[in-house]
Amino acid sequence: MADSSIHGALVDEASGAPAAGLRVEAWDTANLFPEAVAMAKSEPGGGFALAVPAAVLKRLAARDASIFFRVLRGEQVVTDTRGKVEWHPNDPIRVVVPVRLGDDIATSGFVVQGRVVTDRGSVATGLRVIAYDKHLKGETELGQTDTGPGGEYVIAYDRDQLGRKLFADLEVRAFRVAGNRRLHLLAASKVAYQAPARHVIDLQVAYSDLSRGSERNRLLGALAPLLEDVPLADVDAAGVTCLANRAG
Repeated sequence: MADSSIHGALVDEASGAPAAGLRVEAWDTANLFPEAVAMAKSEPGGGFALAVPAAVLKRLAARDASIFFRVLRGEQVVTDTRGKVEWHPNDPIRVVVPVRLGDDIATSGFVVQGRVVTDRGSVATGLRVIAYDKHLKGETELGQTDTGPGGEYVIAYDRDQLGRKLFADLEVRAFRVAGNRRLHLLAASKVAYQAPARHVIDLQVAYSDLSRGSERNRLLGALAPLLEDVPLADVDAAGVTCLANRAG
């Protein structure tokens, strides 16, 4: 499978105008890779092209996984398209990603972020983190994402998701994603009532609850771009040294 590019465009969801100068990151839905598999900056016309290595595409196709997108303005996450706008290697269509421009986060956009660590002090990568707004009739999911290589997560949400409330009553939960994609709850935060527009919630999970298989997949995912099309079983001692030095 040859290298490929994901072509798309960012548009202002309110006006339809192109959104230029934003960072676009491509992430996989199956948590095969601990970092973005590609990134680019949107052009003056809002267009972008994300170059994805053939080895990454091969693994995505084998697991029937898709790509979702995170759009950032500086360090602020503007949009996370998991479950909304996705790209599949077997159906490589051009994508259009709507983003919200020109809004003040104090009036419309909100972010909850933090880190997930284990009770041994190590970072917990590749866990699913979901944020909820609690209310009298239950709860509303605000957004979800996966922890990055440092255990960090960022979830952006809008005031429109809060109904008549001005601020969310936030609860954040961390889950382990099983092989059948079922979620197993590992930790939940206390509810942060009337959480400010930018709020930090850190979580701790039990090291014993983390799947060894997930750790293996994380390590293999990190090696995949370096291996290209070479099976891991075919790597000799010299190759191991090469991989260790290139991976740092």
